[in-house]
Amino acid sequence: MRELWGQLEQSALKNNRTFNNKATASACFTFE
Repeated sequence: MRELWGQLEQSALKNNRTFNNKATASACFTFE
């Protein structure tokens, strides 16, 4: 799941999202 997380983070960052915080992302994505 680490690879998927990396893609999600990169995708979010590329879209100028605020998923920089792993805590926030964790709250949004609860699949691990």
